[in-house]
Amino acid sequence: MVTGFTNLKSEITLDELRATDLLLPCELTETSLGVKPSPGGCRPAAEIADVVAADPTRIALLPPGFVEPKVKVLPVDGADLFGSAAARGASYPITGKANELPLETELYDASEIRTLMSVGESCPDRGVAYQAITLGKGWEYVFGGGTAAYQRVYPNPVGPGQVGDGFNIVDAVATGNDGAVWKLIGGGDLTVQDF
Repeated sequence: MVTGFTNLKSEITLDELRATDLLLPCELTETSLGVKPSPGGCRPAAEIADVVAADPTRIALLPPGFVEPKVKVLPVDGADLFGSAAARGASYPITGKANELPLETELYDASEIRTLMSVGESCPDRGVAYQAITLGKGWEYVFGGGTAAYQRVYPNPVGPGQVGDGFNIVDAVATGNDGAVWKLIGGGDLTVQDF
């Protein structure tokens, strides 16, 4: 299953899929979902990535050989043909049959899939370093962090030329979900982060 990169959905269940207006390959003759293309709800498999890229709210069934960087893969009930090693190892819950799919559908080879997670830049100083180093909680504590809700954001009051000038300060309240940080960044075969 794929969707657009700007779609905030990051996973989906079989029940949700059955209730979704899916874009399906016209070549599809049956699926384990029990759904068939609706009128106007199918496109040739080779066109689906472009359709989803143009309309990122769409959710589509795409043969694995046609998945490309312009779409985002949605894990289905935790299984993901392009996800972490654990997600790739899970039994994929959707199967299908099709007529005359192009050769590209056979290009998927699970043994050749690797996930690269680029976390971007982080700033584990001040309060983060204080918790990890000074209080002795360790970096496992930092990466074991959960979620938080912003209460307010305000400009740093330091003067021009001082450390922190130009960086906003966030007042946040922890909302639970211990381990969410590691779950987010720990699923890649390779995770890169700039400290």
